[in-house]
Amino acid sequence: MVTGNPIVGTSVGGITETVLDLSTNGESGTGILVPQGNVAKLAESLVSLLKIMRLDELNQQGKEDRAGASRKIPLEPIARMVANNPSLGSKIRENCRNRVMKKFRWTNAGQMALTRYSAARLLAAKTMQS
Repeated sequence: MVTGNPIVGTSVGGITETVLDLSTNGESGTGILVPQGNVAKLAESLVSLLKIMRLDELNQQGKEDRAGASRKIPLEPIARMVANNPSLGSKIRENCRNRVMKKFRWTNAGQMALTRYSAARLLAAKTMQS
């Protein structure tokens, strides 16, 4: 994500804390999360993101979508987003870079650890009082 590349992955574990799914976060998303084991949806998601990025490249070059790639995006909600914003790929790339800078850089890691440590201490103190 730091390079601006969106992610397609399964919605299990830590990836759900890292990737903001386009289907639930709209144009604020950083990728697409699919249910574990759903190979068809994984394939559709990969194809959809590839087409989004291709359309964005064409848009940046001032070229039209002559091949109708926007109509060939398998995930309908994503296809609608692209129809409304042909530059969606650039927006997703920007979202990816920004999310990494705000959430996953060493400059933030120390503060995030202190915040979590403080919350854990408060919880422990409340538990000991009960």
